[in-house]
Amino acid sequence: MNKEMLEYFSDVLNRQLSDALPGARGMLPGLLHAVDHREPMDEADFASHQYSQEFNIRIHRHHHKKVQEILAAMQRLTEGEYGICSECGDEIGVDRLKVQPVTTVCLSCRRHMEMASQAGGRRMARSFNG
Repeated sequence: MNKEMLEYFSDVLNRQLSDALPGARGMLPGLLHAVDHREPMDEADFASHQYSQEFNIRIHRHHHKKVQEILAAMQRLTEGEYGICSECGDEIGVDRLKVQPVTTVCLSCRRHMEMASQAGGRRMARSFNG
């Protein structure tokens, strides 16, 4: 990958990080406040509160995972490993990286992984069905 493309992806990743960080940081105070909630609740209120907490935790995990993926991609870029498939070692196509800048696998390996996953799911379904 040439220097111009590396700079392009560096800019893309920096923008994505700038967009993702406020979401990851902004959720934490709300999650901590929800833990301190001590008002008495009936069963319906408690269930609603519990659902809301679990939903917010899932969203926070999603934001955190996204930030970690972006930071890992930035590290690969710094180390000269960005755009190299972690499975086969071939270059990941620029078009794929433009769509999914944090990806670690080429399209061919991704397809093989999905086919293997689908085949595994079919085998599991057959074993449960008997």
